[in-house]
Amino acid sequence: MVVALTKKLKNYKMQTYKSNSQYGKLQTSSVITTFDLNLKSFTDFDITLTGDTAFTISGLPPVNQTLSFTMIIRGSFVPTFPVGWVFAGDSYSGAVDNFHAVHVNNLKVTAFITNL
Repeated sequence: MVVALTKKLKNYKMQTYKSNSQYGKLQTSSVITTFDLNLKSFTDFDITLTGDTAFTISGLPPVNQTLSFTMIIRGSFVPTFPVGWVFAGDSYSGAVDNFHAVHVNNLKVTAFITNL
């Protein structure tokens, strides 16, 4: 059983979605009301909320490809993320910086939050 599982894992190939550049690009913004996480243009986001903010996401990788990005979000306001995002780790706190490590796989989004 272990041999069969090992063989399957050796033959598994994960395709990784590549952004437009070799290195990540940081977008730093102060936002109010709405903010689009444009993954075609940026791989990292440093965001200060100046009001309750609804996030959208664009530039998602095609099916069977993956993409990871990071966000630091701060501000004593309410961030709202698209339906279907799965969160793990700490809860958002407006009193500290919130680091989000986000992974997109087959159009599913998982975010791990750490309060800094």
